[in-house]
Amino acid sequence: MASSDDHSPSKTANAFNNTSHEFQDAAVEKPSLEKAELPAHIPGDGKEGIKNRLEDFPDGGWRAWLNVFGAVCTCFSTFGFINSWGVFQAYYQETILKDYSPSAVAWIGSIQYALIFLPGLVVGRLFDIGYFRAVFLTCNALLLLATFLTAQCTRYWHFLLCQGIVVGVASGGLYGCSNAIMAHWFRRLRGRAVGYMSIGTALGGTVFPIVAKKLIPQVGFPWTVRIIGFMLILTTGLSILTLKRRLPPVNIKGGLFNWAVFRDAHYTVYTLSTFMFFMGLYTVLTYVSVSAVQLGVAPDLAFYFVAISNGGSLFGEIY
Repeated sequence: MASSDDHSPSKTANAFNNTSHEFQDAAVEKPSLEKAELPAHIPGDGKEGIKNRLEDFPDGGWRAWLNVFGAVCTCFSTFGFINSWGVFQAYYQETILKDYSPSAVAWIGSIQYALIFLPGLVVGRLFDIGYFRAVFLTCNALLLLATFLTAQCTRYWHFLLCQGIVVGVASGGLYGCSNAIMAHWFRRLRGRAVGYMSIGTALGGTVFPIVAKKLIPQVGFPWTVRIIGFMLILTTGLSILTLKRRLPPVNIKGGLFNWAVFRDAHYTVYTLSTFMFFMGLYTVLTYVSVSAVQLGVAPDLAFYFVAISNGGSLFGEIY
């Protein structure tokens, strides 16, 4: 299995936000006011004050670390939930969707994994021009709605729509916003902040499989998913209360996609290699429980393999 640090969102943080001015800042280049269209009305110290804010990152303090806590809650609710897919794959194959092939069931999880990254192409741009709260609140609502609707699903296309498409899109919007927020508060310690943020992935990926394993036999699948939904209400609520952008909206010229970043050969190779890497990584997380059972591992133990895999990544997130 791939190393725990590799399947962490922290390793793809800069690649994910290639449409955002925060990515340019991640290359340790000072933002340029000449390339950005500032708002017509600038409160406080005007353009000079904004220039100072662009160049003077807090890199700490209670407000900055509170944003990291909010981002941890977001990763718990998004990557943590999605990385638990292997448990759902095994359960669906044995019960609700037993008439479908494993590859057909896996499409639900595959769509989740794809959509948690894909919305970043648009979310980064919307974040730049000032739509952070609108995107974040909308995606939170969609995530909760899709989770509770999953509890009612009985057919394949129900799961594909609710758990695959809607959860995936909503998670992608939330992760994109949270990741971009880190670039507002940290420069020198940005890598550490994003690493701490990704702790939520390990925690969620450990907690949700255990919750599902313990509760499904006791209260059934629908109520297990509803309980997960109530957990998400708490964590997404905390992220709404704590995440806040620091810098004013800017309109970086160049359209929706910042193709200029691909002039850097190192970045281009990194992006392509990361793309290929993730094509194979999540196959392991998807089938680890099912494959373990086929190899003779007791089903009660195999269910925990997803939690063990995600829990092991905690060390990689921190260090």
